[in-house]
Amino acid sequence: MSSEAALLSLSATISGLRGQTDDLKQDKRDLRSDKESLKAEVADLKEQLRVASAEAARLKDDLQITNSRAEEWRKLCELATFAQTQKAPDVVSHQATSIQTTSNSGSTPIVAEFIPEASPLTPVPATPSPVTGVFPPSQIIEDDSTKPPSSRTRKRKAGAIGDSEDAGESRQKRSSGTARRNPRPQRQIPSPAAGGSQHAPTSIRPVVPYNEDVAFVLPPHILRHYIDLTPPLVISPAPSDLHVSREFLANIYGGSPKQSAQHVGAFENPTEDCPRAFTFPGFDLNPDMPLVPGHGGVIIASRYDRKTGHPWGLFRKDLTGKTQTWMYMGEYEWKAMGTMSAETFRCQKQKVKENWADELLGWKRGLGDYYPAIRARVALRKAGLLPAPNISDHERLVKEELERVRSEQGHPVDRDDIIAAFECGDEALDITLLQCVSYDWTLAMDIEEKFASPPARVKRTTKKKYHYPSEFPELCNSWS
Repeated sequence: MSSEAALLSLSATISGLRGQTDDLKQDKRDLRSDKESLKAEVADLKEQLRVASAEAARLKDDLQITNSRAEEWRKLCELATFAQTQKAPDVVSHQATSIQTTSNSGSTPIVAEFIPEASPLTPVPATPSPVTGVFPPSQIIEDDSTKPPSSRTRKRKAGAIGDSEDAGESRQKRSSGTARRNPRPQRQIPSPAAGGSQHAPTSIRPVVPYNEDVAFVLPPHILRHYIDLTPPLVISPAPSDLHVSREFLANIYGGSPKQSAQHVGAFENPTEDCPRAFTFPGFDLNPDMPLVPGHGGVIIASRYDRKTGHPWGLFRKDLTGKTQTWMYMGEYEWKAMGTMSAETFRCQKQKVKENWADELLGWKRGLGDYYPAIRARVALRKAGLLPAPNISDHERLVKEELERVRSEQGHPVDRDDIIAAFECGDEALDITLLQCVSYDWTLAMDIEEKFASPPARVKRTTKKKYHYPSEFPELCNSWS
């Protein structure tokens, strides 16, 4: 009896354990189900967070655009109020001043920029020439800079900026003195009396996106000072708003569609029997460049190859960003207006400074000596060889270092050395002012006519190595 009771008890215990095991298994299944449900809820919350973050970013962008437009409207209202209070045209005396700003690290005032003295300017209406249709240049700012210029472009690749190309047999005959077989047609230049409307440029600059990791920017009050030095050129009637591709321009006028400058020979120039040049700065790297025909702007670059004493035809990319097309803006003078201060350079984003240093380290010698000379001077200072006792020794040391850099045997220098040189003021970026001095109606109409009836594609095989010009061999009468 006792053994049977023990077996029954053991059997009951086993049954109880089995029941508990089944309960534990069920609990495990429930936990797994809860875990999957929690995973789904977490994924849903992550998606909601992503959507909320995107919406916050969009609202932030909208707020920035709204603030920018509000600032532009405020400036416009101030200008309108000021104009109403003046009985005579304004004459502004731009004297050398130091403008205070505040560094990001504290409230200590620092000198943001040195603004050089400049001649007072007033808006100049543009009147077309009865012969060529080219508008005469307006009063321009005198170049007070005595420092060698520097430049800034998106890419630093081997090859020259703006390769000059032959237009085939016709160009060879033209260069050898053979008379032009097909004289330029006389075009009827539009005028307000013929039904055109006067184009009075707005004072509000369009808001455009730019590459914040590469583009240098000036403090708003300093940028406003430079913009005030370039009164809008009144273009009458309204300028052409046709956008065309770089390939189209290269096909009809010659030059390279890949470089930032396009040089047009005398044979292809529709306005005058002389060479001319076009330039194509991008607002993604130059957000303060001219954006409206007739308006001025600023580029944080020297472009010493473009300060040759004559205007350059300026083209601006499609502001919508939907097409890779460009619009003619007018003929622009490039003027040096001083340099960026060390304090302003230190306020730039670190990524911008690093990209700039990397470009200087990788700059190709074939594009000119100015940028390699910056690297050479930084390396010589690091090696203790600069400053030199006199200017002749300075130039000799830099020239020798350039030769060593050319053979990849220069003194060592890295990104941090170059950034430090700009932050302490040993080196500086040039500030270039772009001012519209005329609008070439003959060119604008020629582009429209050839766009309406595109000519056959010209095969250009002969190329000439391009060198930075100190001046063009001959200048158009309207540019002199």
